[in-house]
Amino acid sequence: MTRYLLNVPRILKKILGAIFFLIISTIEAEKAEFSLDDLQKYFQNLVEITSDFEQVDKNIISTGTFYLNKPKKFMQMIYKDPASLEITLKNKKLIYYDRELKEKTETSAHSSPLSFLLKNKVDLKKEVQILSVKTSLNNQLYVKLCKKNEDEGAMTLIFNKNPLSLVGWIIFEDKNEESYQKSVEIWLINPKIKMK
Repeated sequence: MTRYLLNVPRILKKILGAIFFLIISTIEAEKAEFSLDDLQKYFQNLVEITSDFEQVDKNIISTGTFYLNKPKKFMQMIYKDPASLEITLKNKKLIYYDRELKEKTETSAHSSPLSFLLKNKVDLKKEVQILSVKTSLNNQLYVKLCKKNEDEGAMTLIFNKNPLSLVGWIIFEDKNEESYQKSVEIWLINPKIKMK
């Protein structure tokens, strides 16, 4: 019994070593099973998304509807009250409209992290840099990316796997940021996705 107790640290080291090896193996397997070509194919074949959404921004939860139509190069998020905000991406413009104040602000569509989704031919290798790829415990794929040649901002796209299907995204102001306290999370709720 005493001899067994003296060997506990060795046994513990072996167990921890095995766990560490499994974690590293899992990370390597995730990298191997993720294919940028599969992701690109998904976006090339994406036609339309219609969905309710839930947005979490610094513990403030907003809801609304999300609509994306690639052939029309149109995307819109309409927030339910009390947010009274509409965000529209069309004709290379990003439009913020406050229904309560009846104020409209326009800027370039390029400032939206999702603008690349509306292109007819999405070339991820040219347009984005993959920062990390992770799989969550519930088997969702988290792909963190940023636009090439830009210093600020990053986005994590969240997919269900098998079949690949977009379920949400997280926007970071700083591409090196990992804190979810400094991010905006958007989750699609019961999305209807139309593919080619």
